[in-house]
Amino acid sequence: REVVLLPIAFVSEHSETLVELDIEYKNLANQSGIKNYYRVPAVGTHPSFISGLGDLILETFEGQQKVFSELDPKLCNREHLLCPLV
Repeated sequence: REVVLLPIAFVSEHSETLVELDIEYKNLANQSGIKNYYRVPAVGTHPSFISGLGDLILETFEGQQKVFSELDPKLCNREHLLCPLV
């Protein structure tokens, strides 16, 4: 038997995730008779993932009259969309 684990709830690897998934769960799988246990790496900063997040953000604000500024929590008027601070 084989298991391929795809941790969709995790965007990046960190020590807690690596210990639980790569050590503890792998041991449980082996004890249960699973000979091959694989964990798919998290998406991290993969360009497709970042692009998808960007698309979701743009879709969310589409049609709205205001945009968020990166450096200031206030909402700016849509006419300032090309501002380098947005």
